[in-house]
Amino acid sequence: MTDVDYSRRGTPLVKDACLTLRPGELTVLVGPNGAGKSTLLRLALGLLAPDRGTVTMHGRPVGTLRPAERARLVAYLPQTRDLAWAQPVRDVVALGRFAYGAAPGLLSQADAAALAEALAQCDLDHLADRPTDTLSGGELGRVHLARALAARTPLILADEPVTALDPRYQHAAMRIFRAAADAGRGVLAVVHDLSLAARYANRIVWMKGGAIVADGAPAETVDAGRLRAVFGIEAEVTASRGGWPLVEVLGPV
Repeated sequence: MTDVDYSRRGTPLVKDACLTLRPGELTVLVGPNGAGKSTLLRLALGLLAPDRGTVTMHGRPVGTLRPAERARLVAYLPQTRDLAWAQPVRDVVALGRFAYGAAPGLLSQADAAALAEALAQCDLDHLADRPTDTLSGGELGRVHLARALAARTPLILADEPVTALDPRYQHAAMRIFRAAADAGRGVLAVVHDLSLAARYANRIVWMKGGAIVADGAPAETVDAGRLRAVFGIEAEVTASRGGWPLVEVLGPV
């Protein structure tokens, strides 16, 4: 993404954005509500066309990719993930294989292996036959995460993937994203918990008012001054025993 601007009805939502998602890296996107994070993800996916600038995926303009091609390159977890009707969990997760020609009950050996691995990664084996309308919001969040993992794409883009999860599964999900990055995939996730972001991310990209205002490793970018400037909060930043920054929010400025 190079020099990207995007406006809606005359209101600038993304301004002069430059961002490269690198293989082998978990990049976390942070910023206050309305900063442009979700819009940036949709521009990166080609779901929105920029007013100015270029967006490419694997060397091609993202707007030239057919939907099936794009689905084999990137898995997307949107912020809103409604299902039109209740389905067994395993069938929803199997949708991650749709771009490879899979359908419920028509799975290749590779599809079945990807499905089984994703269910296990997200601790869903015991829920595989449950209808999705019997699940909690957090359980359903894990189902959608498993669907994205089942696609086995080189890129994953996730918009607030851990918001509905309890602390155990928040950490489990972030470990999954970090493991995917360590295995060579490029992962970009919007996360609001700054300590969680700092613990697992290789890199944090900060947005405010539609602009990227900082981009770097957690140890380089997470400090009280930036939290005040970006979020309007007073905070103390200390080092954890593991070395990553811990953020204690004291209150608004």
